Amino acid sequence: MKKNLWLAASVALLAACNSTPGYKISGTVANPDLNGQYVYLYEYGVPNQMPMDSAQVKNGSFVMKGVQNNPELCVITFSESVIPQRDKNKYAANRMMGPVDNDLYTAVLVLDNSDITVKLDTFSWVSGTPENDSLQVLINDMELYNQQAAPIAVQMKNFKNLNDADKSRLQQWYDQYVRNRVNRAKTYVDRHLNKLSGAYVFSQYANFMDDDVQSDVLTRADSTFKSVPGIDRIEQHVNTLKKVAVGQRFANFSMQDADGKTVQLSDYAGKDKYILLDFWASWCPPCIKEMPEMVKMYNKYRTKNFDIVGVSLDQNKEAWLKAIVQYNMKWPQVSDLKGWENQAALLYGVTSIPYTVLIAPDGTIIKKGMNVQKLDAKLAGTLK
Repeated sequence: MKKNLWLAASVALLAACNSTPGYKISGTVANPDLNGQYVYLYEYGVPNQMPMDSAQVKNGSFVMKGVQNNPELCVITFSESVIPQRDKNKYAANRMMGPVDNDLYTAVLVLDNSDITVKLDTFSWVSGTPENDSLQVLINDMELYNQQAAPIAVQMKNFKNLNDADKSRLQQWYDQYVRNRVNRAKTYVDRHLNKLSGAYVFSQYANFMDDDVQSDVLTRADSTFKSVPGIDRIEQHVNTLKKVAVGQRFANFSMQDADGKTVQLSDYAGKDKYILLDFWASWCPPCIKEMPEMVKMYNKYRTKNFDIVGVSLDQNKEAWLKAIVQYNMKWPQVSDLKGWENQAALLYGVTSIPYTVLIAPDGTIIKKGMNVQKLDAKLAGTLK
């Protein structure tokens, strides 16, 4: 009897020694039309890569198994030929969605040597590890905001036909929706500064966060956080913003104006006038929407030591020049027609438009990213 017990224990110990830890992804797919198709696992944020793993969907389910030496941020999805990007775009266009919301039949997950459960659907789900569970809670909260804001999506489609009061009300609702999402993302990032998922959320929401918040996150984050693709670009961006932060002297650049003449920002800034750098483009609806108010503000203060220098992110010269005339922009305009690669936009860390930089008469940057209403209020208290 003792011999048998010893033998059983030896076999169990040998099996334990020979077993290799690994991951197991147990997945389900809600759409029966996807049976027979392959689902792929990719490293997040790496373009043109070969899949890390794949599995065929059979009877609405699939399994992936393997060994992962270090935790990895991944995305699990179908190929473009099975679910084209246009279908994902169409799905997104018909509902409220934002950063970290998963695409159609797609999910982001943290892969390690654990058992992970994935449900691929119009609203996908990942569970099985503390980090994936925590990320899913965040995604669920974001979906709740989406559902609460669903009426906004319907009215946004008819925005042009609304009266001014309804437009203002709708804009306030939308702004609150964005604030709710950004604040929730900030909380998650702050609690996961040593996690891949924290970096993923930060990479999606950094552009919605103030410069000092981005800098603070990067200062406190660890090497795991900073290893996620895209974080290095955010670090570069933050370093750029420090050079043109409030309190710094304006960064000079040269560019052709609407007449084809090469001019410099220093031809206007630092010449005893308040100068507003206005980054815009003819193809940018929010830019065009606020342009009438920008014209009113210009006419209100142009005789009071104030001027505007418009920097267009257009690539089409004809469209740029047409918009200048159409929207009655009487102030100096420059562009290098390089779109988002515009020299001045890169110099000032511009990642969205419209975007403004207010420069004091001595050349010091005093305000950044203010809309026309806030700029008007600032100038009203400054230009007597």
